[in-house]
Amino acid sequence: MIREAGVDDESWISSLIDQARSLAEVWPGRWNQRMVTEAIQEHRCLVAEAGAVAGFLIYRPPGEAWEVDLVAVSPAQRGRGIFRELLAGLIQVAMRHAAKGGQVYPVWLEVHEANTAATAAYLRCGFREVGRRPGYYADGGAAILMTRDCL
Repeated sequence: MIREAGVDDESWISSLIDQARSLAEVWPGRWNQRMVTEAIQEHRCLVAEAGAVAGFLIYRPPGEAWEVDLVAVSPAQRGRGIFRELLAGLIQVAMRHAAKGGQVYPVWLEVHEANTAATAAYLRCGFREVGRRPGYYADGGAAILMTRDCL
């Protein structure tokens, strides 16, 4: 089940971010508890539940596009379609926005070039690579720019 995150979700989301960092996964280093709290308060965070909390997706509403800021699935819940469900949840948010008279915008994201598992998952979910930003991340890695239409 995908739902909007609430204040009760803040600590486990921050915990999952810390856990991913400790597993040496490639993460944007700037994320912290305050930023998670802001995303939840601004209604920009989705949560996946599969018996237990399984993952989250933080996004930004459209300027030119909906943007995925951060997405993670608990290691214990991986391989069960949670990632795909979270992205589908964002597409549903975008389509509800369009149905209320808003414009239909694509979804954009950036992923570290070393994060091949995430890149492959995004491609399976209908995203396509549209460019790269060399040296974008603090470690010198490039950001792969990806997009997907909402329709």
